[in-house]
Amino acid sequence: MDNLERRRCNRLPTATCVLCHLAIETMDHLFFQCSFARHIWGYFTRLCQLPDAPRDRIAVWGDWRAAVRPTCRLTGDLIVKAIVWSIWLARNACIFNAITMSSDAILYKIDHLLLFWFSSAPEGTREKLDFATSAIHRSLEF
Repeated sequence: MDNLERRRCNRLPTATCVLCHLAIETMDHLFFQCSFARHIWGYFTRLCQLPDAPRDRIAVWGDWRAAVRPTCRLTGDLIVKAIVWSIWLARNACIFNAITMSSDAILYKIDHLLLFWFSSAPEGTREKLDFATSAIHRSLEF
């Protein structure tokens, strides 16, 4: 939000997070601490049996990633990237196009994005993603 303000692109009257409206938007808030982001993280950490969600950008590639079982690191890495990318797109859609989406709609998009990425993985890598692929398929069927 500070960058938008400096560039005179901020159409909003405040620097409050557009996803939760509860705190000032910072990178750590937007991707890890916002109630919107926490809901998304909670879903994927439970679904794929990952450690509790990281609290900030330093932890995600440090302590949190180290706590992920080595056999699940590839899955964890892809989930982190999909969550951050999807939250960023949702935030920008809200700011620049006045489009708001529920966290459940974002979960659905992330599920499909991950399934696409998993199916695009090289043959030897796909087996490492089988558990997560199955879990996501089951959640979509539910």
